[in-house]
Amino acid sequence: LLIAGVWERTGDVVEGLDWVARLLRAQGRVLPLAEEPLQISAMVAGQNVSAVARGQVAVATSGGHVTGLSIDPRRPKVPQATLDAIAGASAVVLGPGSWYTSVLVHFLVEPVAQALVEAGPRTVLTLNIAHEDAETKGSDRVDDVRALRRLEPAFRPAVVLCDVSHGLDPELAAEIEEWGSQLVVLDLKRSDALDRHDVTRLSQAYLQALGGLSG
Repeated sequence: LLIAGVWERTGDVVEGLDWVARLLRAQGRVLPLAEEPLQISAMVAGQNVSAVARGQVAVATSGGHVTGLSIDPRRPKVPQATLDAIAGASAVVLGPGSWYTSVLVHFLVEPVAQALVEAGPRTVLTLNIAHEDAETKGSDRVDDVRALRRLEPAFRPAVVLCDVSHGLDPELAAEIEEWGSQLVVLDLKRSDALDRHDVTRLSQAYLQALGGLSG
């Protein structure tokens, strides 16, 4: 509500986010993907039928196989601060998260997609652990990688970070090798959960992966 209030008053979502961050004494900075609200839609294939799911919640809970993504508006205005942050970052981390609505959606916004393509040599892509999350039910991590490669063929991360539960998949290893990225396989799971990353293990993995990146 604070962000929405400042945004309504100033007309600047970046200023609103910065103001709330100062108020909360937050470390780091949150920057938006676009200056206006976006609606994501997905073509979802089920048993002998295809349908369009509209909205983040609908896409995330569609229960079918996502075969296509789009956003409305198709060409939103992107804050310059967002593009500057990607260009100026010493390293970029994508994932983990809802694959279609939180990771792939970045590649639907052309200026951001181009910035991420250029940042590929200093990017770590983190694959999810969950086998049966709603968005990717019935697929595996190699399918997630293929979906990303189809969406933005020019993007290639330096490192793909994967938990051991998926890292032994020969199809995944072959896909990453063909992509030209380095596959790093580590035990990243929490001891009390089957499909969640352990924060400490993941942070250590990032330190290891980021230490080998070049600018």
